Amino acid sequence: KLSTKSIAIYNGNVGGVLLKMGKYKESYAALRKAQYYLSKNFDPRNQVSNYNDFGDYYKATGRIDYSVYFYSKALSLAKQYKLHERILKSYDKLAEAYQKAGM
Repeated sequence: KLSTKSIAIYNGNVGGVLLKMGKYKESYAALRKAQYYLSKNFDPRNQVSNYNDFGDYYKATGRIDYSVYFYSKALSLAKQYKLHERILKSYDKLAEAYQKAGM
C-alpha cells in the first residue's frame, strides 16, 4: 500500500506533466489531489512544491495574482523550514510572475 506522501508526490508530478501538456483541467485536478494528501501527512518540502505547482498552474492560465499568492506561500514556508533549494526556486518563480505582470 502506498503512503499518503507517495500518493501526494505522484499526483504532484502528474499535475506538473499535464500542465506542461496544456491539459489545465486535468492538471488542476491532480494538483488538488496532491494537496489533499499533503493535508493528511504534512511534509514541508513537498508542500512548498505543491504551492509552486499551483503558482505555475495559475501563471499558465493567465491568473498572475493567484500565481504570486501561491509562489509567496511557497517562499514563506521554504524560509520557515530553511529549505534552501526551495527558497531559491520560489524566488525565481515569484520573479518570473512579477515580470509577466509587468511589475
